Amino acid sequence: MYQVRTAKLALIPGITLALGLAGGISPAWGETSAPLSASRTQVQPTPDPGPAVPARKVAITRQNRDCLGMPVGPTLTQSFGFSVARRTGSNMIVTTVVLQGATPNATYTVRLIQLGPSLGTSDCPGVDGTVTTDEFGNGEANVRENVLPGATHVFVDLNNTADPNGDFFTTEPVSLSR
Repeated sequence: MYQVRTAKLALIPGITLALGLAGGISPAWGETSAPLSASRTQVQPTPDPGPAVPARKVAITRQNRDCLGMPVGPTLTQSFGFSVARRTGSNMIVTTVVLQGATPNATYTVRLIQLGPSLGTSDCPGVDGTVTTDEFGNGEANVRENVLPGATHVFVDLNNTADPNGDFFTTEPVSLSR
């Protein structure tokens, strides 16, 4: 429960300033706070979305994966960079994608594909961001999205917009829980 307090500060002899100290700083990132005029019964904290999960670094490879994250075709393990994914305490998946040695001067779509029993097969459709490579085929992007109800794992899928079925990369799925 939040409380509204008032503090008095003497800035100049004979002049006192009253400051309301409540609701100005959110108790947790992503939560909102109440205005100073709110009574105790009006202020309610946001429900806990779950614990943050430490970041997980996984290699980006040319391994083809289906929408369930299962490998398709021959096993390919050569690394073309990495992805660092983590679940935040505000129920977001935040991912940094570092692509190395890909097609120079290309734009790749980035999909964060969440997996879980309540998602049917997955949330495979849709693009969550892009990464553009430089003249050496290197690029970096930060991508994030809300964790879907029931999601247990996530993997990254990259497709060159000029050749989406022939120039692609994926990571293996990583857990969204500890």
